[in-house]
Parts: sequence; C-alpha cells; structure tokens
Amino acid sequence: MLKQQRGATLLEAVLAAAIIGWGLAFAGAQLIKSAKNKQIDKNASKLINFQYEVKQLASTVYFNVIAPGSGASSKKVNPLLVSSSTGKFMYEKDLRWMKQTDCELLGGISGQIPVGISRPFVDCDYSPDFFGVEYIGTEFTFVPYNLIKYPSAKRFITSAQSYYVNKSNVEVEDILSIISKLSDQKRDDGFSVSDNDIIISKFVKLDDVNYREVPDTAKSWAELIDNISLLDSFIKEVTSGDNYLGFRIKSFYNEDIYLKRDGSIPMSGKAKLCWDGYSGKEGPCLSASSESDGTRNYLIADGGFAFGEKIKRTPIEISYKTFSRSNRNNIEIPYLNCPQTEPVMLNKMVAIPSSFSSGSEERSDFSDPNSIKSYGTKGASNKHAFISGVSMEWAPVDSRKVWTIKGGIGIDGAYEKDNGNSSMLNNPLSMSFIVMQWCEEKPKG
Repeated sequence: MLKQQRGATLLEAVLAAAIIGWGLAFAGAQLIKSAKNKQIDKNASKLINFQYEVKQLASTVYFNVIAPGSGASSKKVNPLLVSSSTGKFMYEKDLRWMKQTDCELLGGISGQIPVGISRPFVDCDYSPDFFGVEYIGTEFTFVPYNLIKYPSAKRFITSAQSYYVNKSNVEVEDILSIISKLSDQKRDDGFSVSDNDIIISKFVKLDDVNYREVPDTAKSWAELIDNISLLDSFIKEVTSGDNYLGFRIKSFYNEDIYLKRDGSIPMSGKAKLCWDGYSGKEGPCLSASSESDGTRNYLIADGGFAFGEKIKRTPIEISYKTFSRSNRNNIEIPYLNCPQTEPVMLNKMVAIPSSFSSGSEERSDFSDPNSIKSYGTKGASNKHAFISGVSMEWAPVDSRKVWTIKGGIGIDGAYEKDNGNSSMLNNPLSMSFIVMQWCEEKPKG
C-alpha cells in the first residue's frame, strides 16, 4: 500500500507540475496578448492626436502670441499661409512647420511656429513614427485668401492628408490592427476620423529616405473591411516584391471645420459669428436672441440656412396667391435659388387652398386675406351653389425655372356660371391659396 501510495503521489505531482506549467504558459501568452493590445491602442490614440494637431494648425489663420516677460499680446499669421503659392504641397517629416522657433532640429534649423502661443502643437522632440511605421509627411491643399483684416495671410488650407508607410514590411497584421482601431478613437471635443478618411495603398521606395505612393492602388479602409477576401488579396498585392504597405489619413476637411475657443478668438456677448470665404466675399452670420422674458433663446441667421440630419433642406418660404382677374391663366412661381451643394439641392413646392367659394367670379375678390369678397353664384339668385370638390395641381418647368399652378372648384351643375356654364370653375377668382417652397437634397441612389 505504501508503494502504491508513493506512486500515486508521484503521478499527481507530475500532473500538477504539467498543469501549472500549462497554466503559466497560458497566463504568459495572455499577458503578452494584453500588452500587445495596449500597445496597439496607444499607437492608434497617438495617430489620432497627431491628426488633431494637424487639423488645429491647418484651421488657424493667426496666433495670439504672448510676449515673455511683458505679457503683451500680438497677432501673428500662421507661417503656412504667408506664401502666395497655391495648389498641393508636401510638408517635411521633421515637423519644422509644427514646432516652435525655440526648437533646434537636425541640420541646425529651427521650428517655424512663434513662441508664446497658448498651447504648442507638438513638443520639440516629438516624432510621429511608431511601431515600424514611418511618417512621410503631410500634404496641404492651398487656395488664395484675400481678407483685409489679415493681409499677411495670402492663402488658406482646404484639405490635409498625412502619409505613413510600413518601412520594414513586417508585422503587417499589427499595422492593420492599429488602422482598424483609428475610427474608435475620439477626443473629448468630438474630433475623430471615419473609416472613409483612411486610404490604404501601395508604396515604392525611391531611395534610402523617400517613398512614392502608387495612386491607382488606393482603396478606402471602409471599402476593404466590408470584404475580407478583397482585403486579403489587396494586402498580398501591395506587400509583394519590393512594395510597401502605406496609408494616408485625412486630418482636416474643407466641409467640416470645428469652432475653437482657445482664447485666440474671443466672443463678446452681442457678437455675431460670421463666416468669410477665402475669396474675400462677405459670408453669412449667426447671432443669438432671446424672448423678452428670457424663457426661450433663438439662433438667427442673416443669410440662407439649411438643416437636417439625413437630408438637408432649407426653411419653408411662404407666399399668398390668387388667380388673375385679367385672365384665367395658370399662375407661375419662380424657382428658389438653391444652395450649390453636393448632393444637389432640388426645388420643392406645395400649394394649399386657404379660402374658396362658389361666388360669382365677376364680383368676387380674394386678393386681400383681410377683406375677402364673395358673392352668390350666377343664376342662383345671389346664393352660393354647393361645392363638390376643390383641387390644385402644380408642375415644374425646368426649362424656364418656374412652377405652374392651376386650381379648380367643382360646384352644382344646375346653375349658370360666369365661366361658360361648366360645373368646374377653373383658376377661379373666388379662390386663394398658400404656396410653400423650399430646397431639399436629392436622395442618393
């Protein structure tokens, strides 16, 4: 019994040691996996923070600079906007254009951002490289800028894209894991990038430091993640031979500029928030107003306004109409001048009867809603005939950019009428209607 007991104990010890070893190995693998995931999240967050700083710089026309010592403030134009050259320009990976003038960079050069701004964009030793991925640079698109208030600014940035390449072409899965995390990252002020803002493509190496994107291979991350087989074949293609996997991220969008309250743009209590186009033309303004008792606030737009979450539309414009006494033609309503947007905005219209009767058309007058005159139906001893129906029809005439509107009132056919004894009064004087017009985005598809 003693020998058997010793044998069982030895077997148990061996099994226990094996189980413990397996458990430790599993725990170690889990720790490695957890550490790797944290590293991926950290690098995704770093990328988004950098894109945010690029967007902040690109959307700033001037800096409010505080002089050291005296505390005096002055406005200095964004160095990126001083040149009058327009078009697309790639800015260096050394980030000289984002770092302050007290930063000493390689080659004895200094940064370009003035010292004394409220918050530096990046530190002197900052590098956007990470995890085997090399930052190539950021491409800005410039257009002319002509505003008297800031004469030193000769151009304006409408878009920016930052380029990255996986220089070692290893750990591609890790790079893709980081890319997949980018759209999940969001700063406190709401800044984020969508999967459509991330473009993946093939890069070729030109020399020891320079790469070139092959534009024909570019695909959005949103397109690739919806088709796993497409993603797999795409990755194999762009990483074959001497090719490298690369991607670019849109960090500033011409159609989406967020307001900043960093102290450089003070807002007084009664100030208007206005937009100016880079062409120098005056733009629309928004102002705030409250009811006399302060119970409700309003946002007032000086110019046109469009709103909506899924489909944008302009506010409804209302007019009061009656048919002409001199003729019984259809009424024509000019198109609205809709905003030039993408998707295209289309003219919309609805006509609704407001007042109508079977009164004698020769004497009826509905042109003034405060003083409507309606007399009995001809042949009915100044009494009104029964109305059997009211109709309104309208149709667009794109060639002349107008709506044509016609109306009708159906009445008892036993009486003589002013319009040729028909039981239908066409475009009658004894009828007024409300026209509602607006602009609305053309549905997709």
